[in-house]
Amino acid sequence: MITLAPPPIASMQPRTWEFSRGTLRIAKVTDRRQPLLWVQFAGYGTVELVPPMLEALEESLLFDRPVVFDDWQHVTGYDSAVRQRITDWALADCTRILETHILLRSDLVAMGVAVANLALGGHIRAYTRRDEFEDALRAHT
Repeated sequence: MITLAPPPIASMQPRTWEFSRGTLRIAKVTDRRQPLLWVQFAGYGTVELVPPMLEALEESLLFDRPVVFDDWQHVTGYDSAVRQRITDWALADCTRILETHILLRSDLVAMGVAVANLALGGHIRAYTRRDEFEDALRAHT
């Protein structure tokens, strides 16, 4: 089992879901100058993680155009249906999200993110170093 990094903002109180092949944690920060959604996933992504992730995105859109930070450093891979469902949602609503930042390590995940980013018109900023990802997050808080 992977020990997940704590949320980068001490006041974040993430909600956690345990799935058959991974762990999902989501925290929303709406009391800042810009709404922020922090999503952390570790393991292998199956379609069971999509509903809580999209529900959190929909809820964050109630406040304003959020900045999304996806910590996927410990994602080992995912079913193609996961990328497709999230990309389909983003294509329908991408103008409602201000920015998306994603931390990753897996080459497979990086390739999927690159494909999704092309479909979304360059909306995603990818990082391979945690310090750069967290610096970007702190810049939005």
